[in-house]
Amino acid sequence: MTAIAKAPAPINEVFDALSQKLANVHARWKIYNNIYSHSDKRIDMLNEASPGVFYHLQNLLIDDVVLGICKVNDPASTGPIKTLLLINC
Repeated sequence: MTAIAKAPAPINEVFDALSQKLANVHARWKIYNNIYSHSDKRIDMLNEASPGVFYHLQNLLIDDVVLGICKVNDPASTGPIKTLLLINC
């Protein structure tokens, strides 16, 4: 991503890392939408082709997106481990 204008280097490093994490979450959300939010006809086709696989894929994608959002909103630290947050700069 791009650095924040006039921000200190440590903040830009964390900003870039968080931006990348959020971009990955967004990419997974787009994959989910492309597969499952297109049309009822597509859902019927997926269910006919391989219902078990697409059921689990749907749950995995949703879980991954929710987990990615939760990670960005984690507390500033967990025990001795610092979380990647702008507040920790």
